[in-house]
Amino acid sequence: MSFKAPAFVAALFTVVGCGVAPEGKSVADWNVSTELGQVLPSPWQMTLDMGQLVPGDTTTFEVSGANPGDTITLLRGSPGTSCPGVLDGLCIDVTGPSVMLNMVADDFGVASASVALPLSLPLGIEATFQAVGGVGDVAYSSNTETRIISGGAVAEDPNLLVDGGFDVDVAGWASDAYLTVDWSGEDRLGDASSGAMLATLDTTDIMIHEITTCMPVEEAAFYDLSLWGFPEAEASGVLYWNIGYEFFSGADCTGSLTRGDVGWYHVGRDWAYHELPDVPVEADAQAMNFRIRVWQKDTTRAVDFTFDDASVIAHD
Repeated sequence: MSFKAPAFVAALFTVVGCGVAPEGKSVADWNVSTELGQVLPSPWQMTLDMGQLVPGDTTTFEVSGANPGDTITLLRGSPGTSCPGVLDGLCIDVTGPSVMLNMVADDFGVASASVALPLSLPLGIEATFQAVGGVGDVAYSSNTETRIISGGAVAEDPNLLVDGGFDVDVAGWASDAYLTVDWSGEDRLGDASSGAMLATLDTTDIMIHEITTCMPVEEAAFYDLSLWGFPEAEASGVLYWNIGYEFFSGADCTGSLTRGDVGWYHVGRDWAYHELPDVPVEADAQAMNFRIRVWQKDTTRAVDFTFDDASVIAHD
């Protein structure tokens, strides 16, 4: 089974190559269709080639047969036909297109860019890619390439959390008196070979409750924190969750120094992704708490939350 790429997936890609955006064109322009789109003749027979999408690896997008000097725009979307107004009559083979990157064709009509895929990229997502050139002039397009984000051999997992995917249990995580934390033997994609954290809120009081894990601080300038979360489908009332951090002077998470969190996320009834990038590491810190917080308002009964793929990445 495959899943269509959510909007945030493009933002997870770190572009290693460089490009120039077409003058006066925004991402929103690509979703404004013309009534009479048609494939216009073009002397340029452009071909798109790309590698596989494996979290933790780098993949390269390359086009050939482009008009030398043209800015080539790589689009990502779902299979199907659309006719974005910015292409002045050219119909393409992706729907809901979004601009992933831009690159410039060299004197031989070749352009390429490499993209680093983070380990947090969710498996099972399907995306279709197509390149277009000649925007603002006579637009032309390439073939499409469809890929599913799949697992693969990764040299090193930079996640500093032990068992951040909850593949085995939820050992090392502590909760307050109103939360019960258990291990669910199925992850958020329904894979029984992994797991997830099941947090049961045992009160209907309007309060904020926390789940935390203490970890030693690595030598780094910044941390990137992220987590997937999901409230039970039958939950009622207004529910929120977020992630945060707290640095401590003691290695056992005593002696609080600084703390912070990302804004509250008003949960729907589906999986949602929260990230807190570039958290500056406190100079005198010896340890840090990764904090999961839930907040219920006006609920009529206790509810369950499921959390998966908690991640803390250190970087300069």
